[in-house]
Amino acid sequence: MRKTFLLTLFCIIFIAFSFTNSFTQSPQNISNNSNKIEFEKDINKYVWDLSELYPNDTAWEKDKTAIENEIKRIHSFKETMTRSAKDLADALDAIHKLRSRGARMYIYGALRRNINTKDLDAGQKYETGLKLEAEIEGAIVFLRSRIKAIGRVRFQKWLSQEPRLQRHARRVNRIFFELEYSASDDVQKVLEEMGASFSRNTSDFYNSLISSDLGWQTIQNKDGKSIKVNDSNFFGLMLSDSTQQRNSAGRAYFGRLSHWQNVFGLLYSRRIAHSLDLAKKRNFNDGIDALWYLRDGMPLGSYKTTIASARKNKATLQRFVRLKKKLLKLDKFYYPDVYAPMTSFQKEFNIDESMNVAVKAFEPMGEDYQKILLDRLNRKWIHLARTENKRGMYGVYPAISGSYASYTIMSFWGNNPSSGRIAGTAALTVAFTSMPKNRFPETRDDPGIYANAMGYVGRILHDEYMIRNAKSKQERLYFTLHNLNLIWNHFFHNAIYLALDDQIQELIKKGETVDGERISKLHLALLREFYGNKDITIEEVYATDWIQNRIGFWTYEGQLWSPAIAVGSLLAEGIQNGDENAKKAMWKVLGRSEMDLTWHLFKEVGIDVSKEKTYEALYRRMNKMMDQAEKDLEE
Repeated sequence: MRKTFLLTLFCIIFIAFSFTNSFTQSPQNISNNSNKIEFEKDINKYVWDLSELYPNDTAWEKDKTAIENEIKRIHSFKETMTRSAKDLADALDAIHKLRSRGARMYIYGALRRNINTKDLDAGQKYETGLKLEAEIEGAIVFLRSRIKAIGRVRFQKWLSQEPRLQRHARRVNRIFFELEYSASDDVQKVLEEMGASFSRNTSDFYNSLISSDLGWQTIQNKDGKSIKVNDSNFFGLMLSDSTQQRNSAGRAYFGRLSHWQNVFGLLYSRRIAHSLDLAKKRNFNDGIDALWYLRDGMPLGSYKTTIASARKNKATLQRFVRLKKKLLKLDKFYYPDVYAPMTSFQKEFNIDESMNVAVKAFEPMGEDYQKILLDRLNRKWIHLARTENKRGMYGVYPAISGSYASYTIMSFWGNNPSSGRIAGTAALTVAFTSMPKNRFPETRDDPGIYANAMGYVGRILHDEYMIRNAKSKQERLYFTLHNLNLIWNHFFHNAIYLALDDQIQELIKKGETVDGERISKLHLALLREFYGNKDITIEEVYATDWIQNRIGFWTYEGQLWSPAIAVGSLLAEGIQNGDENAKKAMWKVLGRSEMDLTWHLFKEVGIDVSKEKTYEALYRRMNKMMDQAEKDLEE
């Protein structure tokens, strides 16, 4: 389960520091009232330097050969690692080093490929890194059974005898944590390979299908020009300021998808059935539980808490719909209108302005934190330039053992979403790189809910700063509404998809056939349940809305965003209120806990992510912002 923090641009996640500071900033000057900090103003200068990963192709080839040779030798530790504390430390050191090198090779290829999708050499290096990572995991599959043979009691004794074991304690504790849900070495290897290959195949098939000519319809845009409503154009059309165009686009797009719903339904239901089957082979009763437990340490059944909480608070979502209807001045509000911009006002950002806001928004965290954040913003860890053939994504790769930094890819468009993402990635990068250097993980297996929560805190505090410093009521309303939209999109929107996944999984458990038509009926019922029917009209054509939730066709990872933004809202609230535990969560738990899994990390600061109480701050935030928006509209 090796992942990266990744968000889609619509809804939807390493390495070497390059010390190229463009200025020097003393800590005492970092304050909300200080003069503007000088950053680079040219967006094209914000590109990463990957030379410390691999300075040239010769170095890459040399490391590839070394990794291949080490894979052949690593199996020798299987028989020796249980003999003594020293032997175990030797084995874990070697495995840690091998995994780190494999991750570095993958990341290098992925970063290069993402900034130029037509770079064949980068694509080849990415595929090589992916293949080597899989081979490494296959070669060390014996690790679980060997740790199990050592046992908790003996490991704790050895831990006190051999200092080198300290850096591996989190990984060993995690193996003990997962033992109940682990198969034999051979079966475990097959299960992991099956999961990875199936996910990749369904992803490729979905992307090929949705981007092909499915008989897309053509509509007239507001300028009278004909435009094809395909997957490439659809989301832009849904952001139109014309309700007629939004509805025409929605009916054309989802109406066309209805002809293909059984094809997509087969792909979707088989993916869920496959996840369920793999989970059962690991002693889980539930495929969703398997991901939440293995990825984030969440207690079984935690995902149902998210659904239950969203259901109990659907009145907040319905209030959001009423506010949007009022803002858009619509007599009749249709489902596509939920996607519409809430105000015609737009705030443009220069990159240096966004960097300044990112630093100043975190004033409640204190100057020590701001100083580190400022340092991170000054290093070549982020790629913002809008280069040709760059992948349209927003992703953060966690720091990996070997003094490699956290790397971010996104395109900066000079708008508020781009500016907010700068603050979000800066916060996450501080969390990743503030770990003690000898506690950096050896794989890309970051805790999904925790990592996303850090990003959401940055985006929330960014908008809070802009609201406090708004130059007009119109500008304040804009940032208030933007943050409201962020929460709707990442919480309620995804909670509905989570409820759909849960329903389909339950039907599959019962042995029932779940085709696209049935999925559409279930989804339409959920949309009408959550949004209500008083202030919004959800026509039957929008039953196929589930098809555009592309991440759900190959993973449950998108489900993690709902609890993540709930925790992000809770932490942002605590930080603004001076809560030291909330501040600690931002940069002083990762790498220091018993295990780097979300549930354990937040328990360190008194937050139980599996409880409904965790979600209350999100609803408080939405209602508070809607109170302010309604007040501004009345004045």
